[in-house]
Amino acid sequence: PLVTAGVAVLSITIATLPAPTQKNATRMMAYSSVAQAGPFLAIIAAMVPTTPDDGWKVLGAFLETINLLIFYAIIFAAMNYTVFITIDKLKVTKFSDFAGAGYSNPVAAVAITLALVSLTGLPPMAGFMGKLFIFRSVWSAYSLTGQSVFLALFTVGLLATVGSLFFYLKIPFYAFFRRSEENQPIKIPLFTNLLLVILVGLLLVLFIAPGLLMG
Repeated sequence: PLVTAGVAVLSITIATLPAPTQKNATRMMAYSSVAQAGPFLAIIAAMVPTTPDDGWKVLGAFLETINLLIFYAIIFAAMNYTVFITIDKLKVTKFSDFAGAGYSNPVAAVAITLALVSLTGLPPMAGFMGKLFIFRSVWSAYSLTGQSVFLALFTVGLLATVGSLFFYLKIPFYAFFRRSEENQPIKIPLFTNLLLVILVGLLLVLFIAPGLLMG
């Protein structure tokens, strides 16, 4: 667990530090995907049973870890798929390419905004619940073991969440608060808009009722 927690700290740190300087949306999401490996590793590292000699508690800790991994994997897929679909369909690369998208393609703009809010870990999206569960698990592991690596993981994860506000929310800023005469409206297929609505709807539902997956 200690090695896994250390790798999680490095993954979050290495991927988060260069992200604020990016101007390319796809490259930013590539760094984001690396950083998101940290929470998965944190879930595994935090599986510390209260009483190692008690088989039932070990089993309970294992099942709780599996549930959280499944929960985060599903919301991770929904968040990232929403963002990448929107980037692809709007044919954008730079943040500035999103200028005016909130008015020309409102469904796509709202969908990517909510997905980025979820990636940041803010309510009312499932990403908030995912990070809440992970932070709780990491803090519990620190309380049980006293190992400083868990405290470092908790601190780095919290700082990365706050820092992600400054680069994840650049896209909504351009989409709704900047206009560009150069950017022409792009027609997005009805099926794609419907898929975006379903993915965002899933993230909203899992914020309200995470027990649907967590048990």
